[in-house]
Amino acid sequence: MSMTAAPDLVLKALANQERRAVCQYLAGQQAPVTTNEVVARLQAQSTDSRSRSQFVVALRHTHLPLLNEANVIEYSRSTERIEPGQYLDVASEILDVISRDELEIV
Repeated sequence: MSMTAAPDLVLKALANQERRAVCQYLAGQQAPVTTNEVVARLQAQSTDSRSRSQFVVALRHTHLPLLNEANVIEYSRSTERIEPGQYLDVASEILDVISRDELEIV
């Protein structure tokens, strides 16, 4: 990935609430996590009535591949293992800034 593409991909990856939740969860962990752990976390935080299988499909086919492409996470579909990528720290900093109460978007 070129250096000019990295910011656009990271911002695209963070444009979705579920992908932001994956980043926040992973940033708070000391070790790699599994897809099952992330699904359980997202489902517990969700206010909608999607089934577990719907969360799994969305993660495996959309959210985790995009986060992986943006180098925010490293995701192995064969092992279902998710670990920090090159830009997870950057993504976490962005999420910290946008979640501050004093920030007003005009």
